[in-house]
Amino acid sequence: MDKDQAVSDDIRLLGRILGETVRVQEGETTFQLIESIRRAAVEARRQGRAPVKELQQLLTGSDIRTSLAVIRSFSWISLLANTAEDIHHERRRRFHRTSSAVPQIGSVASALDRLIAHEVSAEQVEAVITSLRVTPVLTAHPTEVRRRTIIDTLQQVAELLDARNRMQLDPAELRDNDVRLRSAILTLWQTAF
Repeated sequence: MDKDQAVSDDIRLLGRILGETVRVQEGETTFQLIESIRRAAVEARRQGRAPVKELQQLLTGSDIRTSLAVIRSFSWISLLANTAEDIHHERRRRFHRTSSAVPQIGSVASALDRLIAHEVSAEQVEAVITSLRVTPVLTAHPTEVRRRTIIDTLQQVAELLDARNRMQLDPAELRDNDVRLRSAILTLWQTAF
């Protein structure tokens, strides 16, 4: 199996549950609009172009409630996909730790091995490190400010995905996990950003 198949599966699962939530909460028409927008964006990306005209046609005439549902659905799937990717990175680190004698690329151990392989001396490393300048950067807007409910619910989604991937769930446990994922995504949908 492809090493990244699990994250694709997780994102599809979360997207499907989010879609079902939108369908129930906002109606079939809004769900179909969101799906049309998603398909147009995916197709345009595959063709290497921006889908501006298609999206403009799809969104023209939408009322404010529908427009907000569209915006919210794409915002939520982005956060859910990021959560799935975070779980996947940890899954890959765990796999690498348990199945490989070679440090994972990007780790400190891997960097040290590369320095040794290239015969970089401790003095050279020290010279570079002491010449580094670290400067904190403050952004002009709070890009990571989130409601506590959102933080807690995304953590719950992460734990549920991790459980699905770490354990062999029996059918009852899998159903329970599905119910809890659906509940978490419904909570997100009903929470203001």
